[in-house]
Amino acid sequence: MNFCKLSLPLSLLIMSVPASAYNFQFNAGVDTNKSFAAGIEGLVYDNYLLGAQINLSTTDNYETGTFNEAPISSGTYTKKRSSQQGTLYVGYQFSDTMMEGLSLKLGVTQMVLDMSADAYGTVGSEVISTELYQLTERKYMPFLGLGYPINERLVFNIHASFAGIETLNIEGEQESTGVDATTVSFLLGFRF
Repeated sequence: MNFCKLSLPLSLLIMSVPASAYNFQFNAGVDTNKSFAAGIEGLVYDNYLLGAQINLSTTDNYETGTFNEAPISSGTYTKKRSSQQGTLYVGYQFSDTMMEGLSLKLGVTQMVLDMSADAYGTVGSEVISTELYQLTERKYMPFLGLGYPINERLVFNIHASFAGIETLNIEGEQESTGVDATTVSFLLGFRF
């Protein structure tokens, strides 16, 4: 899911509400999969939230080993993975109660997981490389979030997406993805 595709419609929707009825909040932080997390929220009609978030991981070379299958000899293999999550959500921010400033959020996350493996070695005197597999899996997951203001400009947020991709069928065998089933993001929000 491309963050630009998410942010443009969300920005247009938020901007369609009268300017006096909302403020913006930009969020940045990390998640439990050691990924960068960022997002934007808009407060509309005093209490309602519209938001989007993206979690981006770097490509992780998570396993290497020897590879000796014809025609490659004296080879090595490398397994790689990366995941991205894009989230759209709505929420409600309390006012004029004991929970003033607390926001509750509910939405949907799309997870995109890429896993691949390459082998490198020699065939005779020539060095070659070959792709063993390349997989991309997508899954939609439920999203819940909480936000609470630290002061007038800063907000602490905890966002969670549930039921992620834990295993993949790779060449007839189930392999762990190494990605947590639940992704929890810790973000600091800056209000404008």
